Amino acid sequence: MGWFGRGRWRYLALWVALPGCVHEVVPPPASPIPAGKVAVVGEVSRPGLYEHHPGMTLLELVRLAGGLTITAAPERASVTRFSSGLAASAGIRLDEVAAGRTPDPPLEAGDLVQVPP
Repeated sequence: MGWFGRGRWRYLALWVALPGCVHEVVPPPASPIPAGKVAVVGEVSRPGLYEHHPGMTLLELVRLAGGLTITAAPERASVTRFSSGLAASAGIRLDEVAAGRTPDPPLEAGDLVQVPP
């Protein structure tokens, strides 16, 4: 019966301040990303966990993951940030970031990047 059907989920919005993003609140994760790591899933050549370092950006993570696959939809990518049992997702247009029309957002340890097909 959906996330809110029986009133099981109560959480506050944690907004991610990334430029040019549409924000959406998502339910708390079952298991957060391990400390000191960032994750990328979906349409990249090598999805998985990567070591985070200060100043790491979204494009840097995508490059570490081998770049986008041919079936990737860069205009529908997202970054989910977890904090204190809360999660917030921000839509990112990777095509705009790669072209330099939108700033390359910095990532924090624990971020999850999703690139859909």
